[in-house]
Amino acid sequence: MTTLNLSNFSAISLNQLNAQASLMDRGEKKYLMHYHALPQLLEALRDEFAVLQIQDNSIFAYHNVYMDTKELDFYYDHNDRKPDRIKVRTRHYVDSDLYFFEFKQKNNGHMRKFRYEIEKEQHGVMDQVWYNFIEDVYASLFDRSIGKFIFPSLSTQYQRVTLCHKTKPEKITIDFALKVKNLRAAWEEKNSCSIDNLVIIESKTNEEFSIGQELIDANGGNLVATCSKYCIGNNLLENIERNNHFVPTLEIVENIMKGGKVLSKRKMIKTVEKSL
Repeated sequence: MTTLNLSNFSAISLNQLNAQASLMDRGEKKYLMHYHALPQLLEALRDEFAVLQIQDNSIFAYHNVYMDTKELDFYYDHNDRKPDRIKVRTRHYVDSDLYFFEFKQKNNGHMRKFRYEIEKEQHGVMDQVWYNFIEDVYASLFDRSIGKFIFPSLSTQYQRVTLCHKTKPEKITIDFALKVKNLRAAWEEKNSCSIDNLVIIESKTNEEFSIGQELIDANGGNLVATCSKYCIGNNLLENIERNNHFVPTLEIVENIMKGGKVLSKRKMIKTVEKSL
């Protein structure tokens, strides 16, 4: 995997980014592409966006631990396209050695995120305090209780580049070098997976027009209806019994993992027709 060149980007500090585009309440779109196409996209984004830089570093390592019920309710809520759903995780910002507990709620395509700084020992742990917090927030959002035990389910590790528009509240995160690990059954043979070629891009804004999304569309980004790292990981590690909602995304992921070019929907349809 070649090293990304970000030296041509203007730099933005974390405080500046949070002031302009913290976007805890936002709309977002997700894209997939092959890692080899990423330099072209970065060049297209350079004039409009600045890169987050902390102590001369612009590529940051993340480690997340996702929580779920025994029945994987949070996964299946996503797969079954429930308009209101949640994700619960702890996150370790490896380079700055900061830890957070995060609760994400999606309501008809709109994302809200609550997060709180925690101690190192709380990373990847679901204790009674946090369970009570989740129950309270869940009840306030959905007027019902989860009513089930929640525990660590899957971990993800990856590297991230964060871009912020120079004048607008718009942010792009670019994730790559993804690794997933099954925390529910560590003894199983297929309990981890590396996805070196895959790049996951999220465009986040609370405005109707997005120059970032236009540039991603024009430079190799494959817009997907859903692209949760947690859900992709559960599928690749074969934790689940159904995945109908994720099939189009998983087909693109599989193609990228094999190093092939991703076909557009029109080309995919024509390919299928020729094979009939």
